[in-house]
Amino acid sequence: MPVENSIIIFKGKQMSKVSENINRANYIAGHVKAVARMLEGDAYCIDVIHQLDAVSAAVTKLRQKVLDRHLNTCVIDAIRGSDGKKREKAISELLTVYERS
Repeated sequence: MPVENSIIIFKGKQMSKVSENINRANYIAGHVKAVARMLEGDAYCIDVIHQLDAVSAAVTKLRQKVLDRHLNTCVIDAIRGSDGKKREKAISELLTVYERS
């Protein structure tokens, strides 16, 4: 299924939700690499833990953004559509996501 590149307006600027999420993912990847360098350099354990907490928070925020986008696109389309199987699948997937969180 192709990814819809929704446009949002934030503080007068157009931003793509997909681009925003890609930027967040790239930031997280860079942060994880920095943590790896800290570990390689035998950084103080508590400093590493603080950085891991920051990475975890960033991943949680990205997860929320992706879920929000999914709810406002794929799930709405499935619920409004005439295909009962797609509706059931969308609801089942959401239940699985919430059970895992």
